[in-house]
Amino acid sequence: MSQTIAANKHKIAANFSGIMNLINCYKRNDDVNITFWTPPAGGDKDSKTSCEGDKNKPASESDAANAAGAASKVAAAASPPRSTKSPATPSGKAAATGASNKATATAASGKAPATTAAAQGAKTATKSEGQQPASGKGPDKDKSGKGATPPSSAQQTKKGPRIKTFQIYRWKPGEKPKMQTYNIDLNDCGVMVLDALIKIKNEKDQTLTFRRSCREGICGSCSMNIGGVNTLACLCKIDGNLAAPLRLYPLPHMYVIRDLVPDMSQFYEQYRTIQPWLQRKNESKEPKGCAQYLQHPQDRLDLDGLVECILCACCQTSCPSYWWNSDRYLGPAVLMQAYRWVIDSRDDATDNRLNQLIDPYKLYRCHTILNCTNTCPKNLNPGKAIIKLKQLLAGYKKKTEPKLETAKLFK
Repeated sequence: MSQTIAANKHKIAANFSGIMNLINCYKRNDDVNITFWTPPAGGDKDSKTSCEGDKNKPASESDAANAAGAASKVAAAASPPRSTKSPATPSGKAAATGASNKATATAASGKAPATTAAAQGAKTATKSEGQQPASGKGPDKDKSGKGATPPSSAQQTKKGPRIKTFQIYRWKPGEKPKMQTYNIDLNDCGVMVLDALIKIKNEKDQTLTFRRSCREGICGSCSMNIGGVNTLACLCKIDGNLAAPLRLYPLPHMYVIRDLVPDMSQFYEQYRTIQPWLQRKNESKEPKGCAQYLQHPQDRLDLDGLVECILCACCQTSCPSYWWNSDRYLGPAVLMQAYRWVIDSRDDATDNRLNQLIDPYKLYRCHTILNCTNTCPKNLNPGKAIIKLKQLLAGYKKKTEPKLETAKLFK
């Protein structure tokens, strides 16, 4: 009988010790599982001391302690587990050990307040749930749970103004030409020179005159001299050097209508003289709209680098020979277009086109200076086309036969 009582007391002391350890773990917000510790075969130090101290206790006290242990087990099971674990400090360990020893001694005396301990454990668990977890993710977060992002350096420091000076040629009939200065903040302007010109006209001076159309480098309207180079304003980027002003002039060696607008009448008249359209021998026998003038893909390759010309006259006005003899010399842009129609496999007026160029000035005023090739904004090579025209006229080369007979489509 005494052995049975001692064994029951041993189990009660072990279970109550586990309950107190569980409560202390909740106080420290430790990660625990609601399972009671089972002592090893030899028992631990606390349980052994409790059993030895309770050898002479009556069975009634043992039964009461057993009932109290069962009630505390149910209360501990009802409390929710904690999943957030925080490292315990050495002082926390000492407090837990002291509480465990105190609970063991109380159970050994037969006056263990199991109900009070269970209630205290549930209260502590509820309080710990209302607090922020010890991982440090609560107070430092915003309501969205993602945390407050510090402002970037770009938001903290505002960019200062980047003032660029533009000196633009101004002239209108009845006045003397002059250079007018405009200051533009590049932070509020596009990257191209045409963007700056539009900004000046819209915000600073509505009397500024220039040509523009497509803004994509395919019409040639905004050709002008920018920083000493003939180019397109829509394709020319603004120089980032704020210390040096950017000077804008109309195309050189041409009559000026106003400001940056040159007179292109002579250029278009010279272009008309080369008859820039397709000419056929039996045009009267080929009814219009009945068939297409097809071209072999290999013959089409001969036109690459020629059909891309947009007639912006940048190469034309950069040629010194055209400056000296613009009334008789056709110029690089017009001569390149003449070669484009001469070698077209669908064109039948090759001989007539070449005969029109037999003149000391129309073609042979070209001295291969190649300013035209260097300044072309479309990266074309008018100088190469002029050389091939001279070879055709001299008889060094002949036009190849078309690889596709277009005339057979009308039979």
